[in-house]
Amino acid sequence: MDKHDKDNLNFLLNATPETIQDWYEQMSDEDIEYAFELLEAYSQELLLNELSAKLADRNILISPFTNTVH
Repeated sequence: MDKHDKDNLNFLLNATPETIQDWYEQMSDEDIEYAFELLEAYSQELLLNELSAKLADRNILISPFTNTVH
C-alpha cells in the first residue's frame, strides 16, 4: 500500500458518517470498489497482526512475506 492508498484509507476510517454519505453520492462505482479493496486489505492486515500476536505469545513466529512457520 503506497502513501496515496494509506491517505485514502485514513480518510475512510476517520470520516464522519455524513462525510462518507456525501463522498459515496459523488463517487463512481470504480472509486467505491477501490475503497472496499482498501478496507479489505486493512482488515486482512489487522487479522494477520492479531494472529501474529497470538502466535508470538506461544513463541511461534511467522514471516509476513511467506507462509513459513518458525
